[in-house]
Amino acid sequence: FMAHSRFIERATMPVIVLLQSMPVAALAPVFLIWFGFTMTPKVLIAALFAFIPFVANALTGFRAIDAHSYELMRSIDASRWEIFWKLRFPSSLPYLFSAGRICVGLALVGAVIGEFYGGSTEGLGYQLRSAQSRLVVDQIWGSIFVLALIGVVTTLALAALERWLLRWHTSQTLTR
Repeated sequence: FMAHSRFIERATMPVIVLLQSMPVAALAPVFLIWFGFTMTPKVLIAALFAFIPFVANALTGFRAIDAHSYELMRSIDASRWEIFWKLRFPSSLPYLFSAGRICVGLALVGAVIGEFYGGSTEGLGYQLRSAQSRLVVDQIWGSIFVLALIGVVTTLALAALERWLLRWHTSQTLTR
């Protein structure tokens, strides 16, 4: 909606800037009080860590359309829905995949912080916190390694999906 309307962008941008300026890790205890010791606060913290970079890239991507293609679609009286699905969305995919690769690591950080505060008795965040309190360095490094492995595998999966979905896009061709 922000890409389609400057009014909506101007109305929502202060909230986005506020979220960006807020220390998200400090919200974990508040979310625990509101939602209890469930998965919800952990997911919210992970999502908030990744939200701002994703929105910024998505907004840029939805606006980065070819002006001539846009004018052509308008000249044939294409609806906003058709312009979105046939022009804006395909044009935004490289930006969305780029945001996804950036946000994988941020979401992992958010998930670990959510587990630090979440009173978890399972999960890698709990394992990391437990090993830290017992000074078990090899378990700390093991947890860090597994988290990094999850990030690498997820990023590689996103890159493979991007190569497959965007085989038509210039970003997927090698320049010589």
